[in-house]
Amino acid sequence: MFNSEEVVSPVWVDDFYSWLAGQPPDVFAQFNHPMPLSWVGGMGDFNGSRFFPPAAAKITLIENAASPPFYFAYPRALASGWQVSSVGYGDGHYANQAGSLRYGIFAPNITKRDLIDALRGGRTFPTGNWPSRWWATAVGWASRPPPTRLHSAPTPPTAPATPS
Repeated sequence: MFNSEEVVSPVWVDDFYSWLAGQPPDVFAQFNHPMPLSWVGGMGDFNGSRFFPPAAAKITLIENAASPPFYFAYPRALASGWQVSSVGYGDGHYANQAGSLRYGIFAPNITKRDLIDALRGGRTFPTGNWPSRWWATAVGWASRPPPTRLHSAPTPPTAPATPS
């Protein structure tokens, strides 16, 4: 949950959805650890990703990875009607595991407001490729490896000059 000063621990998923639907516009949430309880390490799959329309605009993110078991949760949530954006996860429970996957966020600036707006707006992606840098270009997205010297970061690509 993001932007809430209230901590809520409902017993049933539908109770949480109902509570979330009644929160101010800035409060939103993500599906965290979306695995069936029957799977090893499963923490719940939010009623099988059953769609709950009143909370639809409030749940904008889902933890995801490029391998099972999280991989299966993302397409299941989309097929159920949730319009969620994929994010990485990195809250490891073992030494050297924390931060193995990360959130990538497309935001115009690195301010709290722009980052929250990007998360709420689903402008995210998961990545295990670290460190990496991405730039928006007129024709799409470009990636380059990190700089080899800290003081000389590469600049984003530019379009060739047009002769006058």
